Amino acid sequence: MMNHSVATPLLRCIKVRIMVPSSQHLCLHPVRVPGVERSEPPVAQAGGFAALRPQPPCENTTTRRGLTLIEVMVSLAAAMIILAAVISVLGMVTKGVSDSRSMIEATNRLRSASVLLRHDLAGATNPGLVMQKGEMGNGYLEVIDGQKVDDQLPANDTLALSLNGDIDDIIMLTTRSSGSPFVGKSASGATVTSPVAEVAWFLVYDRDLADGTKVYNLHRRVFLVCNNVPGVTGQISGNYTAPQQDLSYRSNGTATVPCSLGDLSVRKYRAFRNGSNTAAPNVVPLTGARQGEDIVLTNVLAFDIKVFDPTATNRGNGNAGLVPGDRGFSSGTNAGNGAYVDLGQGKGNGSRFNVAMDTTSSTSKSQISGNPTYDTWSFDYEIDGLTQAGAQESDVNRNRYVNGIDDNGDGIIDDANERDTLPPYPFALRGVQIKLRVYEPSSKQIREVTVEETFVP
Repeated sequence: MMNHSVATPLLRCIKVRIMVPSSQHLCLHPVRVPGVERSEPPVAQAGGFAALRPQPPCENTTTRRGLTLIEVMVSLAAAMIILAAVISVLGMVTKGVSDSRSMIEATNRLRSASVLLRHDLAGATNPGLVMQKGEMGNGYLEVIDGQKVDDQLPANDTLALSLNGDIDDIIMLTTRSSGSPFVGKSASGATVTSPVAEVAWFLVYDRDLADGTKVYNLHRRVFLVCNNVPGVTGQISGNYTAPQQDLSYRSNGTATVPCSLGDLSVRKYRAFRNGSNTAAPNVVPLTGARQGEDIVLTNVLAFDIKVFDPTATNRGNGNAGLVPGDRGFSSGTNAGNGAYVDLGQGKGNGSRFNVAMDTTSSTSKSQISGNPTYDTWSFDYEIDGLTQAGAQESDVNRNRYVNGIDDNGDGIIDDANERDTLPPYPFALRGVQIKLRVYEPSSKQIREVTVEETFVP
């Protein structure tokens, strides 16, 4: 006989196996049996077991449809388009980064070259004064302005300018370093240092780029003034046509000796002169094993040198201020004087330096022909007992400018007309302006820097 006073669990788990048709589903849900906690399984009650409650049918979640071939192909095509767009964007970003890096490098090289040029100009031993005596030891300053100028236009006078500008200007000078000394090599390869040097800046054609742009290398040849450096005399050899050493030297008639600053005031003793007072310098870069050592900048489009002319006319055209060489200058109205101009280009209304050399009396005296040249010259020509051409003067004509006699009978003793020579432009030079323009091929961008130096005596 069963004791009904105690509810004894008869079954904690009922396993039921029910066979149903494949098209139907059976869902079993837990039910609450009175008197039993939720955590406990159903227990037997008086009169039988807890009945299962009828529940709604479950959703059919097992049947799924696959992708058709067309859907797969459309998905792949869309993925390919997205991938191509991503690759294109990445390519543009990469090229932009590369171009920016190249442009930064080009700008840094341009800045370094301009700083070096400024140091050379700031250390000029001759402050643009003409007819200095060699004994003063001032050296020289020379500017040669080639036929090309930065503002040249094509024949149809349109704005379709080529990228190239003035590429045939040369500046040569003696300069003193305010910091580390100049370093060079002798003919034997020995290292030589000096605080003073003769420096030449010029361009040499390099190559044509794929787009037809011509680019040049900017060279800086340095020749140490080392007449006071012990032991240098025996290390000098070579010639001025293509010197491969870094020493400034000359012949004294019996031997080759280092040049002093006083010697270099005379043109024939300078680098690239080959002993001539009248010939233009045959500037050449280093070659052979030392090729490229003198290059300070590549991919150069222009190296334009202008001199300051206090008599050059400035003009105004509307709200624009114009100087000789600017477009619209000829139609502007006069607005003052003083501007940087190209030597001998005739664009400054007959100013000091815009006139060609052959329009002044200096031509027959300097005997310089060809490209317009500013040279500080030397007073030593008047006392060397030689004509400008190098021949011995007669006793009658020798040193007429300093002999205390009115040689030409004009009533003036030792006047300018009795000089043996005259500079091409017999005026002091108060300043120079040099524009450097470079081209960055990968980004096809151009950068330009302007260097100006004022010479105050």
